[in-house]
Amino acid sequence: MKKWCLLCLGLCFLMAIQSCSIPISTKPKMEKTNPKVVFKWDALPADQSPLFYTWSEKYMLKGIEEGILEINEVENAARNVTRGEFLHWLVKTMRIKGNRKPIPFRDIPEDHSLYASVKAAFTSGILAPADIFEPDQPLIRSEASLWLVRSLGEETIEKAEQYSEPYIPAQDGFYEIPKEAVGAMTVCCLPTHQLLYYRWYKNNEYRYIAPNQPMMVFEAAYSLMMLKHPPVKGGSLVVGQKEEPKTLFSGIDHSVEINRPLEFIEMPLIQGRDENWCFFPVLIKQVPTLENGLWKISEQNGKKRMVIKYELHHGLKWSDGTDMTAQDIVFGSYLYLHPEFPSFHSKEETWIEKIEAPDPETVIVTWNHFLLNANRWLFRAMPEHFFQKELQQTLQPYSLTDPTYYDASKDKADTQENESYLSPRYLSDRAFIDSVVRSSFNSEPVYAGPYKLKEWQKGNTLLLEQNEYFVYGPPLIEEITFLTIKDSAEFSHGSEVLFAAVLAGKVDVTLKDLTLEQALTLKSRNINHRSYFPPSMTWEHLILNTDDPILAQKKVREALLYGIDRKAIMLDIFTGQVSPANTWYPPLHPVTRNGAWVEFDYNPEKARNNFKEAGWNVDKDGWLSKNGKILSMTLITTKDNPLREKVQNAIADYWKQLGIQVTVQNEEKDFLFNRLLQNRLFSGPTAVMISIEQNPDYNSSICLHSQSIPSEQNHWTGMNYSAYHNPEVDAWLEASEQPNTKAEYYQYLLKIQITLIEELPCLPLYFYPLVSSAHEDLENFRPSGTSSLTVWNVANWYWKTLKK
Repeated sequence: MKKWCLLCLGLCFLMAIQSCSIPISTKPKMEKTNPKVVFKWDALPADQSPLFYTWSEKYMLKGIEEGILEINEVENAARNVTRGEFLHWLVKTMRIKGNRKPIPFRDIPEDHSLYASVKAAFTSGILAPADIFEPDQPLIRSEASLWLVRSLGEETIEKAEQYSEPYIPAQDGFYEIPKEAVGAMTVCCLPTHQLLYYRWYKNNEYRYIAPNQPMMVFEAAYSLMMLKHPPVKGGSLVVGQKEEPKTLFSGIDHSVEINRPLEFIEMPLIQGRDENWCFFPVLIKQVPTLENGLWKISEQNGKKRMVIKYELHHGLKWSDGTDMTAQDIVFGSYLYLHPEFPSFHSKEETWIEKIEAPDPETVIVTWNHFLLNANRWLFRAMPEHFFQKELQQTLQPYSLTDPTYYDASKDKADTQENESYLSPRYLSDRAFIDSVVRSSFNSEPVYAGPYKLKEWQKGNTLLLEQNEYFVYGPPLIEEITFLTIKDSAEFSHGSEVLFAAVLAGKVDVTLKDLTLEQALTLKSRNINHRSYFPPSMTWEHLILNTDDPILAQKKVREALLYGIDRKAIMLDIFTGQVSPANTWYPPLHPVTRNGAWVEFDYNPEKARNNFKEAGWNVDKDGWLSKNGKILSMTLITTKDNPLREKVQNAIADYWKQLGIQVTVQNEEKDFLFNRLLQNRLFSGPTAVMISIEQNPDYNSSICLHSQSIPSEQNHWTGMNYSAYHNPEVDAWLEASEQPNTKAEYYQYLLKIQITLIEELPCLPLYFYPLVSSAHEDLENFRPSGTSSLTVWNVANWYWKTLKK
């Protein structure tokens, strides 16, 4: 029998010794423009950040270049756009001419500066009849969508009229849409048009379409330029991969290779994360939350219970054209939750009491335990009809809390030969699941993503084609080929072979497979292929042995950080494409988005003063000494990682300049993590440079709680290698695991972060970017930098011009 696997350790914090990758700017390649504009973002609401919107500057510059916008009109990028301004720009963009038909607006007389534009818009059908136009009032985004759709003519208007409910992948993209704008806003958000983009808010994990908010200048520029230069349909694309997957059955294989094509063909109820690390609903109308009432928490006998309701969009279909219903979510969820299904399992699964489908478009999940992210739990939609047809059987709901069906306490290795406690129903379900796992779904899957499998030539290519039944319509690119790059006599490493294929122009996209050095080469070769390195949660840092009396002093820890010119290291080794880390979490994490953090810039004078206050003075030979003893540090990292060794040597040199004797020591990866760190086989003033891959949803307890300090008493478990011990932080960590709201959870994390920056048990260095690459003419390639989907927006990808 299988043992339960606690994913909070294995998946939330994975040790990530990063191989070479050089961050090259992710900004789209700019067309040459004459004007030099410094955009101001002062008018942006306080709950938002320019970090989310600077991508739009290329559209404002494009509008200026094409004579549609004036510099003085767009310099203040985040101010609200008036109705008159946008209409004037719209008429210029579409070159709309008026006729002699009179206009009904009393506040737009013939001598009004906007008369010609209003007349052109009204007589062409963009504006509906009204008594007044109100040109100086802010333009609401939902009304802007109506104008945009009408400017495209009858065919687009008819398309918008076909929508009886909105299909917009945003948290406010269903109930908040005004009735009259349902079709228009939907069409504006579809891959085929992309006329509206989204908004993000600080400390918020969802993205929004903001239908009832005023449009801002940068949003208007984006809409107008996309209107004038619409997405291109058609073409094909080649994705290079070092190895091909063994199966396309999601969940039964845990290799990296299976995730590549699955990101194109599978579609969850809730997608995430986008380029700003936010979630958004896809197959459902909105993500259930306490605020919208779809997530309800109650208390029974002193224990919290939860009921979460998911509302599916109307008319969903599988890639074979069969209707998708709520029963498919019930079937898929029970399939993946079953202990016999060969996937990772966690204790949280036993907290799910039942999953029901009261109607074809509603799923209700009842929990007997509180879980903070339960509303985003990965409930699986699987095509029940596929397995019923092939196996002539299905899986009925069961209860993991019913010991007469399954007793988790007896599911242990030593019960392999004694299964008498398993019910006949359980054994029957096990046989069915075994048949499912061996079914033709492995090579002929049916999913609901933007693409579907067309042909699979094992060992060579895997060909995907558009899924015409995708919830947002067929994606723009017609076919996607996964090309397996085989080893050759010339190259011994898979990434080298893949890189050679990129240089030869045989590959359009790579997904997290190239190294830093290879990315640099792409830049230096000046070819039409670019690397993308969005910030990740892989945190490179120095673990300090705070058990040592010297490093137990905060002044010393601060001095060590002030004594490293991290910006110079980033510039020299990473060509300036990586920024120093100021917290435990990267800038895109909800907790750090506010940006008000202490920056430990290089300050050797302050470092020396700190050492002096801690009792360390420079002796006649230039070494820091105290009571006749020279300050010595051991700086450890992994072997056979040239990039990390360069950083290690640079840090050692900076510390030596302060008067510290530094011993550089490198260890094999397995020994460093499994012995040296896990058993804390170091003593004295020691710093260990490693990286950890964090999960944005996790509270870092495994690295910070005093009970996570590896010791003989706790059987050497945990990752608090620095032996950090703060009772207040312990209490916050514990409280953060049972908060009432997400806002309360983030408040605990914020307190913890502030305290960590104050106390510095570890020294933050930088966040590794997760490298991907794409042809420079591929639009909308926006990898998120998280361990979530790299191609979360693949339906919106398109070629600037179709490849011949």
